[in-house]
Amino acid sequence: MKIKTPFFYLEAEYLFLIFSFICLFSNKMRSYFAPFYLCYLFISFHELSHIFVASLFGKKLDTIKLTLSGVNAKFEKSKYVLNEETSYLHNIFIYLAGPMSNIILAVIFHDQRYIFDINISLAIINMLFIYPLDGYNILLNVFGDFKYRKKYLNIIEKVFLLVLIFFSFIQILYSKNISISIFTVYILLIRSKEKINISKEKYDVKKMFHLNDKNITIFK
Repeated sequence: MKIKTPFFYLEAEYLFLIFSFICLFSNKMRSYFAPFYLCYLFISFHELSHIFVASLFGKKLDTIKLTLSGVNAKFEKSKYVLNEETSYLHNIFIYLAGPMSNIILAVIFHDQRYIFDINISLAIINMLFIYPLDGYNILLNVFGDFKYRKKYLNIIEKVFLLVLIFFSFIQILYSKNISISIFTVYILLIRSKEKINISKEKYDVKKMFHLNDKNITIFK
């Protein structure tokens, strides 16, 4: 479901809406999923920090998407505009804003062990060099226009994925806690979904330029 507001689009996943609706009318569900909503609150704060810093650098918010896995902000796309100058330093600050906001909250609530642990975990997880996490995007901008950046990024990402999978197996073998395994599966699913979305976007852009080329030819 997508709603247009005066400033941006608000998009909500149907599964998220159904889940929220059930929790709204069920005390048992609300109490059971209270930790989830607390974590969701800090994830939202994380994303709002990205939005705030991006707005300082002149980026315009396009869509805020609410899903069961968290909040996602999308900005108006200008990466396909020819001859546009990109500030990699600005992008690094934008991606750093999220994890830094969680570290700040962890420092503020250092006496509250549960809140501290959630925010430190969110900061560490988001700094992993795995697409589409903040750490990967920061590294992407650190490389800038480096000729072989895709090659090295792919190697680094695969190393981190292998490390995650290794720790997942270790945790399953020596502990009843399977949190790392769940997180690893989640990352792999999100990663593949995002890659598919990017492929579709690139195809649409190529199609658009192809049509423009045809139009130019016709008018000649």
